Amino acid sequence: MNYIMENEGKSYRRFFEDICAIPHCSYNEKAISEYLMTFAQDRGLWHYSDDLWNVVIKKDASPGYEDHAPVMLQAHTDMVCVKVPGSDFNFETDALKLYIEDGWLMARDTTLGADCGHGVAYMLAILDDKSLKHPPLECFFSVQEEVGIGGPKYMDYSLFTAKKLINFDIFDEGLSWISTTTVKGGDFIKKVQLAANGKPTFKIVAGGGAGGHGALDIGRDQANAIKICARYLYALMKEIKIDLVSINGGTARNNIAADCEAVFACDSCYKGIVLKIAEELENKIKREYAGTDPDFFISVSPVETAAVAMDSLSTRSVVELLILLPAGAHMRRFMSNGLGLIVKKGQPGDGLVITSRNLGVVSFKENTLAIGYMFRSAMNSQIEEIMDQTMLIADRYGAAWDIVYDYSGHTYSEDDPLHRLWNDVYKEATGQDVKGVAAHVGTDVGTIVQHIPGMDVMTIGPNTIGIHKPGEKMEIASFDRTYEYAKTILSRL
Repeated sequence: MNYIMENEGKSYRRFFEDICAIPHCSYNEKAISEYLMTFAQDRGLWHYSDDLWNVVIKKDASPGYEDHAPVMLQAHTDMVCVKVPGSDFNFETDALKLYIEDGWLMARDTTLGADCGHGVAYMLAILDDKSLKHPPLECFFSVQEEVGIGGPKYMDYSLFTAKKLINFDIFDEGLSWISTTTVKGGDFIKKVQLAANGKPTFKIVAGGGAGGHGALDIGRDQANAIKICARYLYALMKEIKIDLVSINGGTARNNIAADCEAVFACDSCYKGIVLKIAEELENKIKREYAGTDPDFFISVSPVETAAVAMDSLSTRSVVELLILLPAGAHMRRFMSNGLGLIVKKGQPGDGLVITSRNLGVVSFKENTLAIGYMFRSAMNSQIEEIMDQTMLIADRYGAAWDIVYDYSGHTYSEDDPLHRLWNDVYKEATGQDVKGVAAHVGTDVGTIVQHIPGMDVMTIGPNTIGIHKPGEKMEIASFDRTYEYAKTILSRL
């Protein structure tokens, strides 16, 4: 293949581009798993794959390190697959279209998958390089991280002996996530009643939102297109009678919905009201979210008359449910956060989000509404509280909760040996300390540590921006520097 990054002496660059040529959305990790197994087989390395396509590759210690304790390296192979509206890119078959802009690697019209492709590339380069100094290595390439830590839940942990874990699932050079959150996610499922329709039909599109990661970006208080679409429908219902035909928006439970569209029917004499309310709401949204979503828009247009629509009761029930379901940060901590953890500063919504809810996706098919939803908190007691609150709302509107995933967070100390080593290496290179931060995210680490208690943990990764949305980009110079840090750390273990 034609590589766009110069990779002489930098095999991790080549491996990253190889990964980008292999489809690897969540639940579609078979091809990348087979690539990893072939990689190991070609190099005579011990390798294992399970039915979910988790992969483990082991490498013996380099000379002089045979009596050192083994180390687990870990990254996930799946990526969040999102493309710009109107793109014909096929994530099941197409290679990502990579390009470089101002020193950053990007993928045209799609996510890049640096989350966590950079970690996979680092691990392959380490396994491939016979000149490196390191202890025995146990490399865990997990699957389904982006959809609920599916792979690590069902891993056979008897394969591992390591009690030290280097996790690559982080996106800021010189940072380490010393605390991650507990997460529960799933769908609210609601059945509706349909009736024959003969009224003119309209479509509202609420779009142009910034979108992004439902945890990393939740503290930015961005526009949620699903909530805004519901807000429009409810404003309309206060003026006229409408019958909802469908509503679909968002891309994943763990993403902030950037776009949503709904189709509804009403008498043609109300066309002026339909357009007027859309214009008024768009003006409000542009003011409310000028700092986070400057390109947000609302448009309404006539469409082909729908044969059926929800009846009046179902229409009101669906719209009210979407209005009432909370989305966004629930609790923040500023300055002294009460958890003994450092708060990452300098972003909109300054302070640490402790607890949040994300209404990430809504879809309607036949007579069933599905609402993809996430609960997340650094405090298990708050998870219980916000779930109770939300379930009461859902129950009132006849929506049943179908849990899809449930995984734990993890907290470690900056005084732990691996973190101290990481800090020493980084300080020697930059003169600065590693910043240990409490992150409002969930990763594979919590689940791994549940199965292997007493793990000494550190996290490391390069600068990456725009995770989970088109425009995601990784700084190439940081990609290079971080690999050098990882090599040095391994040589001192």
